[in-house]
Amino acid sequence: MDNLARVRPRASKDIASLAKRGIVDEAGGAYKLFSPSFAGWITRELQETSEPAEPPVKVEDWARSKDAAKLGDLKKVLPQFKQKYWEMIAEVAKDFSVNMAAAGVFELLKVAIH
Repeated sequence: MDNLARVRPRASKDIASLAKRGIVDEAGGAYKLFSPSFAGWITRELQETSEPAEPPVKVEDWARSKDAAKLGDLKKVLPQFKQKYWEMIAEVAKDFSVNMAAAGVFELLKVAIH
C-alpha cells in the first residue's frame, strides 16, 4: 500500500471503497483484483480491438484541447486505447510521473543530508 500511496495519495480510500464493493481482495497487506478474468476484461475494455486505431493527428488535437501537450511518448501509445479512456490514462501517467519524480528528489535530499 505504501508504494501505491506514493503514486496516488488517495489510494487507501480508493482501495477501501473497491474492497467494500468486492472488486479487490486483500491478503496479507497485498491487494489483487477479485478475479484474473476481471483483469483481462479491464485490459480488453481499455484497448482498441474492434475498431481501427485513432490516427495520430487526432491524438495531437486531443492533447491540445486538453492542455495535455506535454504527454511526450504517451501520445504514441494512446491510439492503442479507446479514446474515451485517454484522459484517464493521461491523468494516471501524469500522477505517476510527478509522484515518482517527487520521490526521487526526496531520496536525493535524504542522501545529501546524511
